[in-house]
Amino acid sequence: MLGIVPSSLNGDGRVSITDGSLQGFRVNQVLASTLNLPNFETVNFRDWKNSFTVRDGRLILKDLVVKTPDADYVVNGSHGLDGTIDYRMALYLPPETAAKVNIPGFAGEAVSLFTDETGRLKFDFDVGGTTTAPTVRLDTEPARKKAAQMADEKLKQEMQKLENTVKEKADGILKKLFKPPRQ
Repeated sequence: MLGIVPSSLNGDGRVSITDGSLQGFRVNQVLASTLNLPNFETVNFRDWKNSFTVRDGRLILKDLVVKTPDADYVVNGSHGLDGTIDYRMALYLPPETAAKVNIPGFAGEAVSLFTDETGRLKFDFDVGGTTTAPTVRLDTEPARKKAAQMADEKLKQEMQKLENTVKEKADGILKKLFKPPRQ
C-alpha cells in the first residue's frame, strides 16, 4: 500500500457530491437482495454529503446523507482501510418505493411498524463484515418498540371503552333501583 502505515494517517474533512453513481459496492447488492429491490444495487444519487475523520486506520463517517430518487440514506460508522466495515444505516423510502418492498417475515400491516412520522418507511440496518463480504442485518428493535407503543395505546383505548360501558350500565341499574315512586 505505497509504504503508508494506515494507523499513521490522521485527518478530517467534508464531502459534497452532486449527481453521481455508486456501482459495484457489495453492501448495496446485499441490501437490494434483502429488500427485494434489484434497482438498489446501483445508487444513482442527486446529493451526497458527509463529514469524516481518518484515525487509527479507519475512515469514520459522520452523518453521511445520500439522496436518491428512490430513497434517502443516512450512514454513521466507520470503514477500515483494511476493508472492514461497521456502519449504522437508516434507509428512508417514499411511499411509491415502499410499495415495492418485500421483507421476509414482515407482511401487510406489520410493514407499517417501519413507517416514520412523515409516512416514509424507515429501515435501520447494522452493516458489518468487509467490503467483499458484508453483512446487512435489519434492526427490528425500533419496530418492536413501536409495536409495544401501539399495543399500549390500543389497550388504553379498550380499557376506556370498557370503563365507559360499565359506567353506562351502572348508571342504568342505579336509575332503575332508585326510580321515583309512581303517583
